[in-house]
Amino acid sequence: MGTAEGLIQAMCELLGTGEDRGENHNQLTDWYADRNGSQYRATAWCDITVSYAAAASGNSPAVMGDHAWTVEHARAFQSAGRWYFGTSGIQPGDVIFFDWSGTRSISAIDHVGVVEAVNSNGSVTTIEGNIHDRVDRMCRWPSDIVGFGRPDFTGSPDPVLPPGPAPLQVDGEFGPLTTRALQRMLNGHGEHLDVDGEFGPLTTRALQRYLGVADDGEFGPISTRALQRRVGLGGRDVDGEWGPVTTSALQRALNAGAL
Repeated sequence: MGTAEGLIQAMCELLGTGEDRGENHNQLTDWYADRNGSQYRATAWCDITVSYAAAASGNSPAVMGDHAWTVEHARAFQSAGRWYFGTSGIQPGDVIFFDWSGTRSISAIDHVGVVEAVNSNGSVTTIEGNIHDRVDRMCRWPSDIVGFGRPDFTGSPDPVLPPGPAPLQVDGEFGPLTTRALQRMLNGHGEHLDVDGEFGPLTTRALQRYLGVADDGEFGPISTRALQRRVGLGGRDVDGEWGPVTTSALQRALNAGAL
């Protein structure tokens, strides 16, 4: 098995690599095409960069093998029980996935990189391929991050993060389990809540900030309508009344990682 340090070093050695043979075509795409088919000789190459660095450092099994499609790669981590939404617990060597549209959904992921450092201000330093048409070092904030995969460097269960919580029962009951899932989601977007299952003023204000409404601690009709729209309700269901329909939609969105 390889190491996180080896993966990061391999990514560092690629810094500055560009598209010297035309759009979406360079030595990395040639390498990937030789292994996986000629259709990859000219293609988006952010995930190919991760695959190349993993192979160069003996980490291919750790990062779930070769991938050119970010959604497929994230789902491979998820299937292996090594996927985490948000940034809580993230560490150097993790494979980090982005969605520029902010949906926080695996199906909307459109970019990937490797974490080089976790910063005290809540940001992470990453190395990414196919950004500005080259491999570059970036500073990223939770607002663009869907989640991360924890590579299996040791071949053993994840020693840092426990398995993700079981999916919520979609029952329309806004109890402690749903509140804890909501708090974990909000912490993944830069909040620092105690995951205690209590929907108190701190959680209320955090949710209001996430929804882009006034964070006054009073979750009234304006806040509720914003929540209803965010969890995919429409028409008559956007009524400003938080009842079982709204809670069920929230539970489904939390289960899907769509927030």
